[in-house]
Amino acid sequence: LALATSRPPVGAALEAAVTPSDIFAAAERIDPPYPPYEFSHRHMEQDVHQRKRQSLASNALGRLSRLLVGGGCDAARSAALRDARLPRLLLCAAVPSASVADGACASLDTVVARHVATSLAALAALCAADAASSSSVHGGAASEELRPLCGGARLLADRAD
Repeated sequence: LALATSRPPVGAALEAAVTPSDIFAAAERIDPPYPPYEFSHRHMEQDVHQRKRQSLASNALGRLSRLLVGGGCDAARSAALRDARLPRLLLCAAVPSASVADGACASLDTVVARHVATSLAALAALCAADAASSSSVHGGAASEELRPLCGGARLLADRAD
């Protein structure tokens, strides 16, 4: 009798990821925070799960940055920044908890601030490396190609305020 193997938890899958595609595949399993906050399971509305969503998304962005910032990664970084799954990942990191508002609890705010800072730093590193890449010549189309990232980046910046 063969036992059915289950997928590893999202966090473990992110740590084991060796390609941007692996990271995005793991991140797709993070429950989205989209209004009106319709979750796959009712318990996902709880603050602990909302904070976990933000933490997992922040970790995924950090993992992407560590994997793709550096020599020899120009094409993969460019592709990851233009991947249709990245805007969703940014929103998972940026959207605040549906159950406890920012500013309601100082200890939670410290944790949230760390996740927001990590997410912003990762996104900034990825975009800066892409812009500086000599082989990544996008011309005037670069800003249009990266426009889908603006919403998540704006939310992260607003929360950092």
